[in-house]
Amino acid sequence: MAKRKVVKVAIIGCGGFGNYHLDNLLKMEDVKVVALYNRGIENLEKTGRKVPEARLYQDYKALFQKEKPDCAIISLTPDAHGEVEEICCRKNIAMYIEKPIELSAEKAVGIAENIRFSGIINSVGYHERYSEPISFVKEIIAKEPVGLVTASWFGSMPGVEWWRTKSMSGGQVVEQTTHICDMMRYLFGEPLNVFATGVKHDKFGGLPHDVEDHSSAIINFKNGVTVNLISGCYAKGCSKIGFEIFTPNFRIEYKWGEALRVTSGDRTEEIRISTDHHVPALKTFIEAVRSGERFEIRSDYDDALATLKLTLAINESMETGKLVICK
Repeated sequence: MAKRKVVKVAIIGCGGFGNYHLDNLLKMEDVKVVALYNRGIENLEKTGRKVPEARLYQDYKALFQKEKPDCAIISLTPDAHGEVEEICCRKNIAMYIEKPIELSAEKAVGIAENIRFSGIINSVGYHERYSEPISFVKEIIAKEPVGLVTASWFGSMPGVEWWRTKSMSGGQVVEQTTHICDMMRYLFGEPLNVFATGVKHDKFGGLPHDVEDHSSAIINFKNGVTVNLISGCYAKGCSKIGFEIFTPNFRIEYKWGEALRVTSGDRTEEIRISTDHHVPALKTFIEAVRSGERFEIRSDYDDALATLKLTLAINESMETGKLVICK
């Protein structure tokens, strides 16, 4: 029996999600983490203690000059994307990129063109696409017309400064609610237009920030579905993340990472979610790198670019007070 290829991985960014992906990689067979990059030395050294054989870099250019990984797991702040992806394209290094992929649609379009030209395997971390209950939802709505959908990402303000600074994160819709926006595209196709409003104020107290405390958006899709989407980051001890779909015969409620509940008449069926979908998303990417076959990947850079454009359209509508046509 032929020996399986060992996939060599570089981790670009040793923050929370970089470490999270590293922990999952260390549980996989025939995967070797060969290098770590982080700008700050403290997080870099702390992460390096988990994988002593990996070489540590505070300069990702030096990393890619000296190392030859098969793939890179890119987990940077949204404003730090661009050059890393371009280097991977030039050096034929596959990429798993944490969302959001960029803050500029124009820059992301350029990266997408380079990725297509290079032909490298790529995946973006919209992990809930790998949820089996979501596959069940797709089966229902393939047979049932959908009119209205309500969706939300309501929770607390993250403690890291970059998230609370809009020029670095893009704001809650771009950085966090992007998961819901992506799921709406995955289920209903491409949006037609959006109208949104957002509010920034200090009445809730808490950490200094310049992102919206809450926002509301109406997204009209080309297939006639209307999504009412709310976002909020001022909660303390409570949250509501997920969506509800209303068809003539079903009410479908998806609680993010918790459960799918489907009601028809007086009958309700519930499917509990026990899987962390980050794991199958990352495993699918690693196996694609190993085999060269990418057809199991459910979110590539081109697809993620369309989600980015939707979130940026919501931001534009909040800023201008006008209906924005999605492009």
